[in-house]
Amino acid sequence: MREFADSVHSRGADMWASVCLPAVDWRGTFDADSLLPHLDALFLMGYGYYWSGSSTTGPVAPLDDDGCTYDIAYSVSHYCGGDAFKRSHFIVGLPLYGYDWPCSGTYRGASTTGSGSAKIYSTCAAETLSYGCNWDADAPCPWFVHGSYSQCWWDDARSLDVKYRWSVSNGLMGIGYWALGYDNNDAAFWDGIQSVFGGDFPRDTIIDDVSFGFEKSGGASFWHEADTGYFGRMWWTYSTVATDPADDTCFCTWTPNLPDRRFYQLFVYVAALNGVASARYAVNHDFGTDTVVVRQADYFDEWVSLGTFSFEAGAGGSVYLGDGTGISGEQIGFDAIWWSDRGALPAPDTLVTISSDGFRWKGPIAYRRIVAGGIEGTTYWTNSITHPPDVNGAWWRPQLPMANDYAVYVYVPFEHAEASVTYKINHAFGLATVVLDQSAHHGEWVRLGSWRFVPGDSVYLYVGDCTGTSGENIAIDAAVWRSAPLNIAGKSLPTDLAISAYPNPFNSLCRIEIFGKPDAPLKIFDLAGREIKRFDLPNKKNNTIIWNGRDFANNDLPSGIYMIRCAGCYQKITLLR
Repeated sequence: MREFADSVHSRGADMWASVCLPAVDWRGTFDADSLLPHLDALFLMGYGYYWSGSSTTGPVAPLDDDGCTYDIAYSVSHYCGGDAFKRSHFIVGLPLYGYDWPCSGTYRGASTTGSGSAKIYSTCAAETLSYGCNWDADAPCPWFVHGSYSQCWWDDARSLDVKYRWSVSNGLMGIGYWALGYDNNDAAFWDGIQSVFGGDFPRDTIIDDVSFGFEKSGGASFWHEADTGYFGRMWWTYSTVATDPADDTCFCTWTPNLPDRRFYQLFVYVAALNGVASARYAVNHDFGTDTVVVRQADYFDEWVSLGTFSFEAGAGGSVYLGDGTGISGEQIGFDAIWWSDRGALPAPDTLVTISSDGFRWKGPIAYRRIVAGGIEGTTYWTNSITHPPDVNGAWWRPQLPMANDYAVYVYVPFEHAEASVTYKINHAFGLATVVLDQSAHHGEWVRLGSWRFVPGDSVYLYVGDCTGTSGENIAIDAAVWRSAPLNIAGKSLPTDLAISAYPNPFNSLCRIEIFGKPDAPLKIFDLAGREIKRFDLPNKKNNTIIWNGRDFANNDLPSGIYMIRCAGCYQKITLLR
C-alpha cells in the first residue's frame, strides 16, 4: 500500500489513495496505525452485518444496535478507538441496497428459510409504497413484510441521515456508498446529503424519536407507538395528575449535539393525532430552566415555538417532557424538537461590584468612606493625594468566561465624584492607562476602551488616589467587561488562498491544508497574540501539515482556541486535551 500510495501521489497533489476495510476484521489483518501514514483515507465497508446467508433477518447496516454483536459503532471503535487523527481519516461506507429474505415470521430476528436477495435502494423505496414500512429504532432503519413470509431490510433517506450526523459528530472524515446510482436519483436521498454535507454543517439540529439524543423512560406497557408525526413516527402515553417532574411515570429527554454556542429558537412538532394534553416542556438552557406549556389539542401536524434561548456547543442543553400535567387520562404526544439557529452569542457581560469577590480595597480602611448611592445602593469614595505612591486604591478582577475582545466600562456615581483619575487596565498585550474626569460623568457608565483579555488572575482594572491634586473626592463603584466580536471573524479569505483544519476540535493531531500557493510561512498563535509554532512551506500550489498541538519547545499546549495564519488568511482551531 505504501508503494501504491507513493505512485498515486506522484501523479498529482489532488490524487488520493485509500483502502477498503471489512465491517469486521475477523483475523486482525488490517493495521490502521501502519496504513494511515501513507494513505489519505480508510474506507469502512459499513454493511453486510446481515447478509444473504444470515440465519435470521436483521439490519444490513446497524449503527449502534444493542441487538447486534457487531455494528458500525463497533467497527469504528475497533479500527480507530478514540484517536481523533484516525477518525478524521475514516470514511463510513453505507449501503444503497437491502436484503430480502424468505423467513418464518413477521418479527425482527425471524429464522430465514432461504438465501436473501439483494435489492437496490430504488426498488426497496418503490416496494415500500406497496407493502408499508416498519421502523426499527435500534438499528435504526426501515423494513417491510410481504408474502408469507418475506422480510426486506434496507436504509432509506431517514436512516441514512441519522448515520450522516453520527459520523460528523464522531469526527469522521465523511461517508460513502455501495453504490451511487442504486438510488435512481431519488430526491429524498440527495436532499438528505445536501442538508448535512452541502456546505457548512447546518447549525439547525432536529432530534426526533429515532435520533441519537432522544431518550425515553418509563414502563414499556405505558408507551404507545404511532405511525404519524414528524418522519411518520411518534410515541404517546396518558397524562397523570402529577405536577412535580419528580413524580412523572413516563418522560422523554431530547439532548442535541449543537455545533456552536448560539441563540436557538426551539420548536416542538405536534402531530394531528395522539396528543391533546397541556404538555409541560422544560427547556434547560445556559441560564436555567424555563417551562413552556403547549396545549397539544390546538395544533395539527405543525411546529410550535417554545421560545428563543442560548445554548452552549455540544450537549449544552436539553428539553424534558413528562406525563405529569395535573389532569389524568389525556393523551400526550412525544415527537421531534428543532433547535433553529438565531445567531451568535456574545460572551456574557462580567460585572464586578464593590461587593463582588473580584473587588479588593488597597490601603487603610479608615480612608475608605461608605455612602448611599452607586449600583448596589452603597458606594465608596476617598480623597486624592499629590505625590506617589498611592495610599489607597481599588482593584477589580473579573472571572471572564472566555478569551475575547472586551470593552471595559466603569460606573461613576452621583456621589463624591470630582477628581481626574487614572485607570490602569491589564490586558492580553500589556498595560493600558486611561485618564477620566469623574466630575463630567455623574451617574453614568463610562467606556474606558476595548482590549483583548484572556481569562486568568492577570486581568485587572486598578485606580489609585494619587492624582497630583490633594483633597478631591474619588468615587469608586462597579466595573463591567462587555464582550465584542473577535476581529478575526470579520476577515474574508483571499480568493486565491484558503486554510482547512480537520478535525476541529482536535486532541492529538490536526491536518492543516493550505489551498493555493502561499508566499509566507504558516504560523500558529494563541489568543494572547503570541506565536507558538511556525511551519515553512515548500514552494508548491497546495500544502498539507500535521500539527501535534505542541509549541516551539515541543511542549504540549493547553486546551483552548488558537489562530492559524498564512499570508493574510486565517483559521480558528480548538484544541481539547
